[in-house]
Amino acid sequence: MYITYENKACITAQQFIELFSLSAYRNALNRGYFVKHGTRGNGRDAVIEVESMRRADWKAKIIAEMGPLEKAEQKQLANQIIVNDEIRANFKAYRYFLGDKETSLPENVQAQYCNESAFFDMMKRTWDTMVKARQSKGKKPKMKDFIQTAYDTAHSESVKKEFPHDLPKNVKYFENKYKKYIDGADGWETLISGKYGNRNTEKINDEAKFWLVATWANPVERTTGEKHLLNLYNGKAKDEGWKPLKSPQTLHNFLYEPEIEKLWYGHRHGELKAKEIFTLFNTTKMPLLRDALWYSDGTKLNYFYLNEKGEIKTTSVYEVMDVSSEFMLGYHISDSENFEAQYKAYRMALQTAGHKPYEIAYDNQGGHKKLENGNFLNKLSHLAINTKPYNGKSKTIESAFGRFQQEFLKRDWFFTGQNIQAKKEESKANMEFILANKMNLPSLEEIKKAYEKRRNEWNNAQHPKSGLSRKETYYSTTNDKAPTLQIYDMVNLFWITRKDEVTYTADGLKFSEAKTEYRY
Repeated sequence: MYITYENKACITAQQFIELFSLSAYRNALNRGYFVKHGTRGNGRDAVIEVESMRRADWKAKIIAEMGPLEKAEQKQLANQIIVNDEIRANFKAYRYFLGDKETSLPENVQAQYCNESAFFDMMKRTWDTMVKARQSKGKKPKMKDFIQTAYDTAHSESVKKEFPHDLPKNVKYFENKYKKYIDGADGWETLISGKYGNRNTEKINDEAKFWLVATWANPVERTTGEKHLLNLYNGKAKDEGWKPLKSPQTLHNFLYEPEIEKLWYGHRHGELKAKEIFTLFNTTKMPLLRDALWYSDGTKLNYFYLNEKGEIKTTSVYEVMDVSSEFMLGYHISDSENFEAQYKAYRMALQTAGHKPYEIAYDNQGGHKKLENGNFLNKLSHLAINTKPYNGKSKTIESAFGRFQQEFLKRDWFFTGQNIQAKKEESKANMEFILANKMNLPSLEEIKKAYEKRRNEWNNAQHPKSGLSRKETYYSTTNDKAPTLQIYDMVNLFWITRKDEVTYTADGLKFSEAKTEYRY
């Protein structure tokens, strides 16, 4: 029987030893073949996450003996669903208008909403417990994994049979509904369908609806809230002959209908926030072998430096990373994400790897157009996929780089802080100290050396899953689909052919490129 630890299906170390052997356990532990919790007595008090097993034959034998993994996690969550009297009372007391008559929710609908509310309450309790347990160990659980497990549980046959519900059948919509539920003061009301949401008899005509959306979405002349919008609406209603409204709740019910909210949300809160809530995302299954997938991206290098004029400046860095190991392969520091930066970063990555990647992913900005036009990216890898710019979820390198900033770059006093959306004080620069010590800021060459040092520390630090360093994780695997780099590959990729011919004269070969004169 599985043991559930922090919502993960586990077996005890003793069970592992009985299935295999004590020497196999010790060998696997030394090589980082699984994630383990607990340490005493040759590991006999420890538990091992089955999903973390790096050997497929071990995992297969465990599943054959113990049963499917999913059922263990789902059963743990399902056993904690409780429909209590408070939940029932909320939906029983709810009233809405059917025509001019106030009425209560149908009993079968009340039962459905009670089940959905109980399920979301269970999720919040479980998540809070997981966070507290992990914080005591300096770790943070992954909300994405938790949501997926909860979604699978909600749509398992046993849960749907015992607790009938109508929760979204798309995992992203499921997550959005859960977040709205826990964010609301009366979160249970967010479960109620719009057809039961008309808690008053006030009506809004079609012309007025267009005006309301446009006014609420206006990012220049912003309305401060629903009461402000109500005053504006009733003033407009006099001019247009619309029926005035009495309650801001009418406006709230209309604006927060799912199809209406999408129309204004990005204008009030920003396009990136709207993307997070309303965009459907594909999940990328991360590769297990080196050089299966490389991500590349340009970003601000989070260091201040002092230029020759005594001005405080920052610069940029373009990084190429192997996804399976998070090993940083190649980089180039320059003021912009241009062709030269990308070209040199990829060249360093290939020299470090000694192999061409099977697939690369990059955004479609800056010098990438020039790389594409020169067919460089297609010659570099079997697949070259461009992702959406300004969309961190489409490139895991942005998540990894965020951890690199937090864990390594932040150690230097001239750290600029993370991006402008960072909310934690710990993620921001100490500008008071930096300005007080302006003349002690490093030069551009010095921050390049500092960055190289921190980058090497990242590569030699422990990989979050393998237990080995990122460098060891990278070099410990091989990939038959990533061809070995040959000398003619470097010529083919990195020798640049001039568009214009050069004529040989009595003075030899002479030409200018990028304002630099060359003579041979």
